[in-house]
Amino acid sequence: MNMPQQPNLFSSSPAGNSAMPEPNPAQTRRSRGTLWLRRLELLLFLVVRIYVGVIVLVLPWTPLWLGNPLLNFFPPLSSILMSGAARGVVSGLGLLNLWIAITEALQQRGPSD
Repeated sequence: MNMPQQPNLFSSSPAGNSAMPEPNPAQTRRSRGTLWLRRLELLLFLVVRIYVGVIVLVLPWTPLWLGNPLLNFFPPLSSILMSGAARGVVSGLGLLNLWIAITEALQQRGPSD
């Protein structure tokens, strides 16, 4: 029994063959535009991650951490946040942000040929 062949829904060409279609200039411009937007998005992601990472890494060891007026209203919270362990945890989160930014930048760089 011969069954009719169904068209391949995942093929880029209408006949389903493996021949590469000729590039369309409009598609080429669109792909360059989306590449530019992806790179801009990556750059903004990296800048924000690095900025937040450095601030969160350094902030617990500055006078701003000690002179926070919000902590005057909550003395038990103040004693917890002034401990070295709490400062270390917050600084660790800053290091984690920096690590995420570095690994994301290296992954997006692509393989070196």
